[in-house]
Amino acid sequence: MCDLLILITEAGAASFLRPVVRALQQRADLNWVLAATPVALRGLADDVPATRLLWSDLDRTSAAMAGDILDMVKPRRVLASAGGWPLERAVIRLAKQRSIVAAQFVDTWYGYRRRFLEGADALLPDHLLVIDPRAVAEAEADGLPADKLHACGHPLWSEIALLPPIDSRATLFIGAPVKRDYGNSLGYTEDDAWACLLEVAQQRPDLVSNLEYAPHPEQQGVAVSAPISSYSTGRLADIGQVVGMFSAPLIEAYIAGRRSISLQPRAGSIDMAPLSRFGLSPRVTGSQQLIEVLEAPLPDNTSFRADMANGTARFLTAIEECLPA
Repeated sequence: MCDLLILITEAGAASFLRPVVRALQQRADLNWVLAATPVALRGLADDVPATRLLWSDLDRTSAAMAGDILDMVKPRRVLASAGGWPLERAVIRLAKQRSIVAAQFVDTWYGYRRRFLEGADALLPDHLLVIDPRAVAEAEADGLPADKLHACGHPLWSEIALLPPIDSRATLFIGAPVKRDYGNSLGYTEDDAWACLLEVAQQRPDLVSNLEYAPHPEQQGVAVSAPISSYSTGRLADIGQVVGMFSAPLIEAYIAGRRSISLQPRAGSIDMAPLSRFGLSPRVTGSQQLIEVLEAPLPDNTSFRADMANGTARFLTAIEECLPA
């Protein structure tokens, strides 16, 4: 029997938890193990000791392994990501049936309830960990029960350094599988956002230079007339601006002091981008507005950086309170 089983299915959730995984390695009093999908394991890089990693090739689209995982590990507690995948749901369902206390964490500020929907009903763990009081309020408004919600911080974002200012218009576009996940329900897809950025780059090369496209880890078949690149927080040191739709790198760029733009051409009423929804940066819905935002001064990120401070310690405190020994 182990003290804690950690299940991670997505790259974003893995990046979120990576500092926590490092911290847990210092806990001699806690017997924990980790189960992950291949895409999640890439987000954890080399921060998981082989002795703690029991599965690295799980199929998140299948519930078949849930029983085997719990039978082998016999955990006293479960901590899982909340991507809305069948494997997560099956593990949580079995944990509830076996009276194993379970928590799930949401690593961003959108799609709260849809992560737990199963048909017409929501399958909820004992505790729901979300980033901050804003996320608690949004999740409650989305229909999740207030008594299950806990603010836990964001371990990864609390570690992002404020970079020295840079006089550069080098631009990285962050792709995302919007078309796959949302169809046309938002009013735009990743192709629309890219086309809008290309249009402005052609009109105003003084505002957009050295344009690169960084596909999402789960974005398939990207074919664009620009260099294909990859994103990591390390890239922010030599990039002046990051453009995307509502991906996490937009928030990371904002925290680091880089120009961060949520580009949602012809967007409907739903704003999926947390920074613009919270009034911290503009929501850009067309090419002319994009030019105006590119010409404008950078917003002040001081307050937001303070909000994100001490994320790893806050998360560890949250799981100790929700999943007591």
